[in-house]
Amino acid sequence: MKMKTKHLLLLCFSAVALGFTACSSDDPPVTGTPAEIIPENGVASVMQLDTLPLKVLSNVSTAATTYTWEVNGVKKGTGETFKLSSARTGTCTVLLTVSHPSTGEAAIRIKKTFIIMPRFADGAFILNEGNAGNETGTLSYIDLRRHVAIDSVYQRVNGSKLGNVCQGLFIANQKMYIISQNGAKNGGEGLLTIARANSLEKVKVYNNETLGGANPTNVAVVGDHIYLTTYNTGKLFHLSEANEKLTEIAGVSKVSKLPMVVIGKKLFAMGANCVYVVEGEECIATIPVAGKPSGIQKGGDGNLWLSYTSPGTICRINPKDYSVIASHAVTPAIQAGWGCAPAFYLHKDQVYFVSAGTKLYKHDFTANTTTPVMDLKTLIDSNIFYNGFGVDPVSGAKIYTAFSDYGKYKENKTCLFDVEGSGGKKFFFDKLTAFPAGVFFTSSFQ
Repeated sequence: MKMKTKHLLLLCFSAVALGFTACSSDDPPVTGTPAEIIPENGVASVMQLDTLPLKVLSNVSTAATTYTWEVNGVKKGTGETFKLSSARTGTCTVLLTVSHPSTGEAAIRIKKTFIIMPRFADGAFILNEGNAGNETGTLSYIDLRRHVAIDSVYQRVNGSKLGNVCQGLFIANQKMYIISQNGAKNGGEGLLTIARANSLEKVKVYNNETLGGANPTNVAVVGDHIYLTTYNTGKLFHLSEANEKLTEIAGVSKVSKLPMVVIGKKLFAMGANCVYVVEGEECIATIPVAGKPSGIQKGGDGNLWLSYTSPGTICRINPKDYSVIASHAVTPAIQAGWGCAPAFYLHKDQVYFVSAGTKLYKHDFTANTTTPVMDLKTLIDSNIFYNGFGVDPVSGAKIYTAFSDYGKYKENKTCLFDVEGSGGKKFFFDKLTAFPAGVFFTSSFQ
């Protein structure tokens, strides 16, 4: 496993600190049993991709004794200790066989049931495009509480790869929806991959047979309505998850490839000089914009936040009647950029955006002031800003990832900072990305 080594011990023993409770009853120990399986943390549960050390508590002589460990009927190890780990959730049965081949005594077999718990319900994900020529997209995970990062988590869980050039991610219906532009290429699976949000276990994969060559570039979901923007065509498609019927939304054009926003049962998508409002399979309204839209977000206040250029502006819009609640001039203007990530990020009434390469700015909407926060190069010395920033809308934690050379894009660094309770400490991870398509916090979809 390519897990960051400086955090390996934390992964193994963090269950103690978190006080996990078993999800189902364990096989009760029998008084006088010659041997028992003892989990190091005292409970019979562990999270996906974590490690739970097990040991033998034996009341018999250890002379010439052998120990064999099986998990769900498959031999996994020998010795007095064993490390239980699984990428898949659910129950698993550990069988320990204690043998005494030199004495001829009968072997002792002890069973114990363990629970593998989902681990991805909270935290942040970095979706990676990968190299379009010879790679697939990947998904990296950052645990904001443990300050631990794991790369290629979808592949680790499922043993299969995402599609080529991943671009967008959305969480709804307790599922994660991931879009790739080129689908089943370089060993990848498909254009639209659906997985369980808390475990990343695959649910379904869609390809051109269903998506009809739509060449999707971003995704949003309302109930069983899946909405797809397309690459360089400006179209918006609706896919019914119930009957898998694909239809083009009429009355929209030049739809931005940037992320869409869902508020209630409405979808909001940017056009060339407007914001389209879609419900079901119909465009029900068009919100005119006095400039060129550059970004939209759902605010913690339940309103739609919109940025546009010419002139540089940030405003809040009532999602019910589409009226402008408040509007501020912003200098520098919030630009959409060339990538697929959002133009700005929200934490309460603070608007964060990157301009002039790697300069991070904050607009305080209450005070109506825009100030520089920092040059992100002070965190990671790199001139290449590639869809590599995000802010947790609830906690304010921030993630920045960067690389210095397109030819050496795998030599990258990621920084997690402004984490609640960390005392200002910064956490760094190496080789976590491959041309990132965006940073996604699970709290953004709650």
